[in-house]
Amino acid sequence: MVGGTNSGPDAELRIRMLAARLHGTELPTDDLQAGVLPALEQLVEGGPRVGRRWHARIIPRLVAATALQRGLPFARGYGRGMPRVAIARISQETNVHCPVRAELDDFRRHHLLVGEEIRTACRRGQEVAGYIPRAELAGAIDAAGPDVEIVPTVSAWTLPGGPLSHQAFAALRRMLLDGLGAGPFDGVLIVLHGAMVVDGVDDPDLVLLADARAALRPGGALVVCLDSHARLTEARVAAADAIVAFRTNPHRDHARTGAEGMRLLLRLLGGLRPATAWRSLPMIFGGGTTIDVAPAMWPVRQALAHARRTPGVVTANLFMCHPWSDSPDLGWATHVVTDDDPALAARVAEELAKAAWSVRGHMPPAPKDAPDAIATVRRRWWLRKLGVACLVDTSDVVEIGRAHV
Repeated sequence: MVGGTNSGPDAELRIRMLAARLHGTELPTDDLQAGVLPALEQLVEGGPRVGRRWHARIIPRLVAATALQRGLPFARGYGRGMPRVAIARISQETNVHCPVRAELDDFRRHHLLVGEEIRTACRRGQEVAGYIPRAELAGAIDAAGPDVEIVPTVSAWTLPGGPLSHQAFAALRRMLLDGLGAGPFDGVLIVLHGAMVVDGVDDPDLVLLADARAALRPGGALVVCLDSHARLTEARVAAADAIVAFRTNPHRDHARTGAEGMRLLLRLLGGLRPATAWRSLPMIFGGGTTIDVAPAMWPVRQALAHARRTPGVVTANLFMCHPWSDSPDLGWATHVVTDDDPALAARVAEELAKAAWSVRGHMPPAPKDAPDAIATVRRRWWLRKLGVACLVDTSDVVEIGRAHV
């Protein structure tokens, strides 16, 4: 809420906060004085108090007009009316020990949308129909708001399984490239799992990130949303301007992750200069079951929350290992982005890595074999009386297809 005359330090702080929250930019003081504040004074001097709807419509345009006049980076999108951002998803979690290849038909059975089909599904609360009503792309679209032109390209997801065939990956990549052909774009937000394996392709995620980067205007921004079981590498970190990952396990923050990714992308378009640091740990297991509310993971979750609250930190991520892979880069990892502060990024990434390393001795519980599991269910007759007893595979179904080994 603002009212009366807008001038002085309090007004400057208020406009900075509004601009950063709404469109991820912060103008220098001289630009505020030269453009935004005088315009606000003309609009609301002596007027009544006004609410957030007014701010959402007026403030971004004033900030954009001033930035355009001054030649600041924020003018990249608004110089043409609004920034254009492409969104995409190509995601599968691969079990390399499964000899059954994932094909394009697997994606068609589970989730494969192109173009405006994506926006329609997100609007109807059926982003991944029958599974996740609102996932990363719905969150990203909502966070973008009306002042960003969203261009949906492809959204493909299937259940965990064996490596993708080369033909399936080529078809999905062609869909992505067809959608990105509507560029160039000011920004691209792409959703990947981070543990996908493809026959004959060393790093398929890196290929997709390169495709997304090639669709950007000069100075554009690329943000990738990853599963927290993604495999982080130096090349992947360098390929994106910023990374955002799930914070929950089991994963239940898909939409929040997409929204955070979009807000971060808009901040990058607003002139944020990201400084990134990451740490890789020689650690496959640890943290017990790695369920976020389990006691074994409390030290790590507290460290992650503290890292994200640290002034100057833009985002902080923890990646727990997806063990059904044969990559030499296998292991837990931490990743931190700051606002132009490399030393802070390095310090926070190191602190978070130490917290993760501290739970390395907490091994996952030994799974039961089939006869033991059936016997346990039979003994616990009261479970059957009160509800349903389920015998399920372990670890987020990444062992699907293991019976074929």
